[in-house]
Amino acid sequence: MRLRGIGSAGVMGGPAGDLYIELEVKPHPTFKRDANNIYVDIPVTISEATLGGKIKVPTLDGTVTMTLPPGTDSGKKFKLKGKGIPHRKTGVRGDEFAIINIVVPKKVTNKTKEALEEIEKAYH
Repeated sequence: MRLRGIGSAGVMGGPAGDLYIELEVKPHPTFKRDANNIYVDIPVTISEATLGGKIKVPTLDGTVTMTLPPGTDSGKKFKLKGKGIPHRKTGVRGDEFAIINIVVPKKVTNKTKEALEEIEKAYH
């Protein structure tokens, strides 16, 4: 950022120079930014992705509820229009993209294993 005439005094009584300020924006723990659009990873279970349902999605304005359609694949992007960053000149907001990530359970009980084996049969 450049601030004209705010820097050090000029040589031999000349006008003040410019002040340059370097800004560094730290990454947000939840959102990733691309211009005025933001992206957020949404973890869902295998059941939620398969059956669909209501899921909570964080936005800059708070949490919203979104309907996840049945059969949603991991990596699928959903656009939340106007939930991004406001344009600094026009004020028009960018969009938010919710990216679905299916979370696989790390610990599997025998009952869960049997249920997953039944689900696997649906693929064949």
